[in-house]
Amino acid sequence: GINAEYMGLKDPSFRNDVQNKSFPDKRDVRRVTTIGGTKYLNELGLTLNSHLKPRKNHIPLLLTSFYKAKDRLSGCLKKLRSVDFVEHTMLFIVVEGFTLELLEEISKWMTYMYCRIYFVPIGACCRYARHKQINYERGFYLNRNFKINLSFLWAMNIAFLIYEYDYVAVIEDDMRALPDFYLHHLTLSEFVRNRSDIVAVMATDAGDWYDCSDDLLLSHLQGKSGKYDLAETNILYLSRNIMPWGAGYKKEFYLRILNRYMRKGLLETVKRGRCRYDAVMNHVLGAGYFALYPVVPRCRGDPRYYSDERLKFPSLHSCNHSRYSIVYPPSMATTIDLTHTKMYDTTEIL
Repeated sequence: GINAEYMGLKDPSFRNDVQNKSFPDKRDVRRVTTIGGTKYLNELGLTLNSHLKPRKNHIPLLLTSFYKAKDRLSGCLKKLRSVDFVEHTMLFIVVEGFTLELLEEISKWMTYMYCRIYFVPIGACCRYARHKQINYERGFYLNRNFKINLSFLWAMNIAFLIYEYDYVAVIEDDMRALPDFYLHHLTLSEFVRNRSDIVAVMATDAGDWYDCSDDLLLSHLQGKSGKYDLAETNILYLSRNIMPWGAGYKKEFYLRILNRYMRKGLLETVKRGRCRYDAVMNHVLGAGYFALYPVVPRCRGDPRYYSDERLKFPSLHSCNHSRYSIVYPPSMATTIDLTHTKMYDTTEIL
């Protein structure tokens, strides 16, 4: 791969190649040079910080972005640097489209962990879908949700099927990971590996309804004394829905999603409600399967979806990751003891 100090960006020939093959306007999404450009970059195996090797016991992070979202991507990378122990894992950056400026921005900010960079061959994916889907409609490949779904499947394929991980935590470029983000996923991934009924670990809450259920946070948000408050960093609950903001997924759940798309058809799945992949995941979840949520979130996203109280949630360093409690629903309440894993001594960061 091309290292962080060089990354080929100082080489006139490389710069000229990237510039000439840069992602065009979406109307030319299937242009030959665009398809050739992503193939060219992906074959380079762009790697940053190859000297920083992940620890033996780690789970990868996957950051998804879009070539026009340069500022969002740089903001996400800046914040990710403050995440505890993030230098002990690896990051996949998967981008739809590319420009020379985007590569320079990634190289500027991604200096602190091992990183592999890939570019979604969205034009090739659309051409593949057009030939494989019987009910393909001319021009429909530009549908926004359809492209988002293709990009999601392609990105997850990198982590699960190419690198053969069994769990990956995904963060989008408009998310801001809190310091507790990586350890939250690392420790709970150990627990859910042995629970076939829990397919994903969330990093945000499941919404106001759960704040009210069993008074998970309602009293606290109203300034009253309640069962739990923002100090309860180890309190979890189960829900039958997916909130894909900073979520971690098990490989078997991804394969179920992929099967749903292939069986029902990518285009048909989207056209029946123009569903994004998160809506499809909720359909796939089904009876008897759950996602695991924290009462206190481990990342933040678009403030339009947060109440004023939620925007004041603290940045966490002090969770005891060796012990959690699932408190809702009451019939499934249990204590999770992870002291045997001894992956990290969290007193290092208290």
